[in-house]
Amino acid sequence: MPNKFDDFIQTVGETAERIAGSAVQFAKFAGEKASYAAKIAKIHAEILGEKENVRKAYAEIGKSYVEKFGDAPHEGMVDSVMNVSAALARITELKEMLAELKTTESEDFDDADFENTDDDAEDAD
Repeated sequence: MPNKFDDFIQTVGETAERIAGSAVQFAKFAGEKASYAAKIAKIHAEILGEKENVRKAYAEIGKSYVEKFGDAPHEGMVDSVMNVSAALARITELKEMLAELKTTESEDFDDADFENTDDDAEDAD
């Protein structure tokens, strides 16, 4: 006659087997999902890379167009070429302002009198 302890041990063993089987199934499912997510991330990264290639190619096409046809662009491109020309002119202007500012500031610092700084520090006390 089976005793209750043996029934309990058998039930615990069966439950443990079911839990272990479920854990294996869960691990397999999680692994498949991780692999799926990794594949999706890789494809997204490749898409971004290709978009960057397209952006660079468009920029090179535009630069070549402006260099070649900037003085007489096709009527559909006049506004775009004018915008590029205006931006390039502004960049040149800003670079000149920057160079002038650096030169002026440099001269101001070269002419500054830093020899009496101890006296100024004492007055501040």
